[in-house]
Parts: sequence; C-alpha cells; structure tokens
Amino acid sequence: ITRGVFRSIVERVLPLVRRVDGRPPFALSGGVATLPAFAAQVKELLGGPVLVPHSPQLAGALGAALIARDG
Repeated sequence: ITRGVFRSIVERVLPLVRRVDGRPPFALSGGVATLPAFAAQVKELLGGPVLVPHSPQLAGALGAALIARDG
C-alpha cells in the first residue's frame, strides 16, 4: 500500500519536474525524504540519481533562516 502511495505522489510531481526541465540528479527534502522507499520511487520514475541531505526534514527551515539572515 505504501509503495502505491509513494508512486502516486511521484507521478503527480513528474509533470512539474518536466515543466521546469528538471534533470538528474534530483534532490529531496522534507520528512518524506527520510524514507528510502520514497527515494527509490523518485529514482525509478524520474530516471536519475536522488540526493538526500543529512537532515532533509530541516532543509526548508535552514533555507528560510539563511534568507532571513541575508534579506
């Protein structure tokens, strides 16, 4: 069941990736990126390597902090 949910999510993102001419490697962030099965679905359906940062669930907060610091 979980694999099917992950596949559905990636299939919904695929047109967005194509629209912005996304090319591998792909990067994942957010809590779902901590799940190896999700990264595997991204790799399979998008056709390229997937990079996952050390603490992907913190990526958005770190980016916002950097923007706040510099902006």
